[in-house]
Amino acid sequence: MKNLKIGFIGLGLIGGSYAKALKKKGFKVNAIDKNQESISYGLKNKIIDNGFTEVEKEIQEGTMKGKVLKSSVLSVAKEYVLLTLGVLSYALGWSIFLLPHNLVGGGVSGFASILYYATGIPMSVTYLVLNVILLIVGTKILGKGFGFKTIYAIGMTALMLQVMPSIVPQEIVEGLSFDNSKLICTCLGGLIAGVGIGLSISQGGSTGGTDIVAMILNKYWPISPGKVYLYSDVFIIASLLLIPTEQGGGLVNMIYACRICRCYRSCWSCLWSCFWSCCSN
Repeated sequence: MKNLKIGFIGLGLIGGSYAKALKKKGFKVNAIDKNQESISYGLKNKIIDNGFTEVEKEIQEGTMKGKVLKSSVLSVAKEYVLLTLGVLSYALGWSIFLLPHNLVGGGVSGFASILYYATGIPMSVTYLVLNVILLIVGTKILGKGFGFKTIYAIGMTALMLQVMPSIVPQEIVEGLSFDNSKLICTCLGGLIAGVGIGLSISQGGSTGGTDIVAMILNKYWPISPGKVYLYSDVFIIASLLLIPTEQGGGLVNMIYACRICRCYRSCWSCLWSCFWSCCSN
């Protein structure tokens, strides 16, 4: 099985991460990316075996056997529709179930929600500012390897988090959130947001945040992205002990936050596994 040659079109946040993981498993990995810096970085760090910036040249040389399918306008539109639905689901989970109960999740969104409860700064503003900073730092350290889908997902998530509370009628929020217990809202919010993350990743997008931090740290230290997610979530959730209960802090809310993160990971991991199985078949 490991004699199989795997090709990637694009070495952005998602493509580069999977190329590196497959390379570590012993697969032969080739890639095409119009950005020469991404190809050079991949070759230098042994993420790929061969890299090209021109599809036609690569096919002529025959390094990647088989057909390279060019995405049609319809397939690209489908990807962005699903990516947008994922972002919408993520924002709905936060706006309807998590924010009304002062609940906190992991990653940049979790930090943004804590700042919102403590200072009143909109979650969307903190989320966008932090991700823009991470994108700039990531670009300087890793090169211009972030795909447009990741930038699109970050921008749309910030927009959805900003407008969703004003779009969704208060009656619906009260009926779905306040009429249910905090535990039910924790599970529902975590699951709906997790579905959104899973949809985004399955279409080659990412909501940024700790994904970018993981790539930056992985350049200098051999630490897996999973450990970066874990450590960042532990740090953010533990900080709830320093915040008053009425502002979303305290031990009880910390336990709820752990449950939200668990729903996050389980849901999008399951969705991504199903998507990968479908693609394999």
